[in-house]
Amino acid sequence: MRKFAWNAGIVGLFIFLLFAGALADGKNNKAVTGFGFGGPLVGVFAPALDGVNEFLEDNGYTSLGDLLILSGGGGRGGLIGGLSVGGIGWGGSTTSLQENRKATLSIGFGGLALGWVVGGNERSLLTFGAVLGGGGVSLDLREVAPEDFWICPGGELVNRSGISQNFPSGIIVEPTPVNTCRGFIAVEPYLGMQVQPLGWLGFEVRFGYLFTLFGVGCCGGAEILWPSLDFSGPVVEFAVTFGGIGSPGWGFPYSETVEDSVGLSGRTSVAVENEMGSITIGPEVVATVQTGATDMLKLIAVKHARKEDVLAAVEIVIEDTDKGLQIRSQAPDRYSGRWSVDFVLHVPVGTSLQIEQGVGDIMLSDYSGAVSIDLGIGDVKIERLISTELLFELGVGEVALTDVECKFAQVEVGTGSVDIRLHPEAAYTVTGVVGLGDITIAGFPSTALDQKGFIRKEAHAVLGEGAGQLVLVVGIGDITILPLSE
Repeated sequence: MRKFAWNAGIVGLFIFLLFAGALADGKNNKAVTGFGFGGPLVGVFAPALDGVNEFLEDNGYTSLGDLLILSGGGGRGGLIGGLSVGGIGWGGSTTSLQENRKATLSIGFGGLALGWVVGGNERSLLTFGAVLGGGGVSLDLREVAPEDFWICPGGELVNRSGISQNFPSGIIVEPTPVNTCRGFIAVEPYLGMQVQPLGWLGFEVRFGYLFTLFGVGCCGGAEILWPSLDFSGPVVEFAVTFGGIGSPGWGFPYSETVEDSVGLSGRTSVAVENEMGSITIGPEVVATVQTGATDMLKLIAVKHARKEDVLAAVEIVIEDTDKGLQIRSQAPDRYSGRWSVDFVLHVPVGTSLQIEQGVGDIMLSDYSGAVSIDLGIGDVKIERLISTELLFELGVGEVALTDVECKFAQVEVGTGSVDIRLHPEAAYTVTGVVGLGDITIAGFPSTALDQKGFIRKEAHAVLGEGAGQLVLVVGIGDITILPLSE
């Protein structure tokens, strides 16, 4: 009870400081600057494992290490001198192994990240905050007989070298797992320091402390007196972030439109590189392009900038490469983060697309051709696409695929979600992995599904005849696959 009161008091103090800062800012008329970014993280968590290690040693297992190596991701946005709101999640594990006994402790935590940005500029931020959320812990004990032993009827281990040759041979020894798990509600106060060397790329270090307020639920063998899995301890996180201080379109009052048409003349691929903005291939182009009457690529690029001299320095470059046609936006490094470009591309069907963008959204519809997308932070929305191969890498954001037909698709998301809507009679073999989150595959008339995992989840499914292949990996977030009608 005393621990709960102490932790609740700390939570109350942080919430009070956040709202006190918000009230104070309401009386301040100075201009503020917005920001928004997110990305993957790695870190370490140092919980007090005395009770767990004592339990392990009493039962013939080796103690666990002091540190859990973490991986995850998150994102946030807000104002300098104001409130920061976002989300964060991470997970990790530590393992001990002695002879034939293996113990693994796994933990996952995520929640709403609230903070107060006490200072900063276009290149740095200092934030005090707290993550309010929950997670789960699991302790798995696994015992595997060594090669020199047989498991005889009744579970007795017998040394092979000291027994009669009349004993049977070739027995396959299966591991004997025993485990327990527990959910928890927790808060992680933190101090975060963000450095932005480029307008779209930054690095953040957070020093925090995870306080478990209380545990919820329990699973595992009731006949075993398990140790407490309600952990607290310091957390250090290092994140690579994609985004900027001053989001695309904020404070960009100057704009200019560039239009061009380029004959592909047998070129089979188009590559687009954009630091910040959006890239759209619109459905209104399909009626003229898909007739096959033209091989022209039509481009509309809207440049945005904070100042006129910055706008004049932004260039749209179109050139030939060994791999095909390349389109890119560029400006001197000293203007990084002060401009963006919104592209609209009209591309003939059958052309292979390679898209790289730092920050912004990508939209593609009514298209046919191979597609590769590498996006730092933003959302990808694709509708009515026929392709042999789809390759997506996304740091933070959402991928939405609707009415897509392909032979092979691989989607990797650091933090965010993958939402796929297919025809009910779609035929795919699906492999899905989520570090922290949920996997939902349902509603299809013919589905063979195998799911496993408590914190890290895996799903293997066969839809219909399983002709196509979907490989989906999400660090923190959800994977959802449903029929179009759902």
